[in-house]
Amino acid sequence: MRFVTSIIVLFAFAYFYTPAIAYKSVAEHEQAFLATWQHEYNTYKPKSTSGDEWDLYSLGYAIDANHAMFIATGDTKYLDRALEYIEDTIATAKPSSSLSRSQYKDQYLSWENRSHAGKGNDGKEYALFESFGWRYVTSVLRAMYDNDDVMNNATYRARYENIT
Repeated sequence: MRFVTSIIVLFAFAYFYTPAIAYKSVAEHEQAFLATWQHEYNTYKPKSTSGDEWDLYSLGYAIDANHAMFIATGDTKYLDRALEYIEDTIATAKPSSSLSRSQYKDQYLSWENRSHAGKGNDGKEYALFESFGWRYVTSVLRAMYDNDDVMNNATYRARYENIT
């Protein structure tokens, strides 16, 4: 529950911050986030490598939390964590035609659902699961593009280009 609370606080801070309602400094928010950072990693790292499409849905929250911390602090360790999740996920993508229960059977890269609570392990592809997770990826990419220090760094530029 502390992790969810931290994400909500960070979201509110990152997107709705105005000096009139700011009660904590960025450093105080960062300290609260870091208190749950290892738990976040232990929870979401396996989701990023699972190849399970349903995991993409919830993984989006961890990508977004690290994106928000990168924006708020400028510390690239948060960008690195978000990129790690993104790159792990991309590495598990397979052509739809290779997924045994795919309803599309095309050459587009995809993932199969294996763990949705209501759909079970049906092995199908669900655009909602993917698009929910990938909207946070686009936010990370935009933050990278808008940051000259990141885009002028050869390593980050290569990671950006590999994702795009």
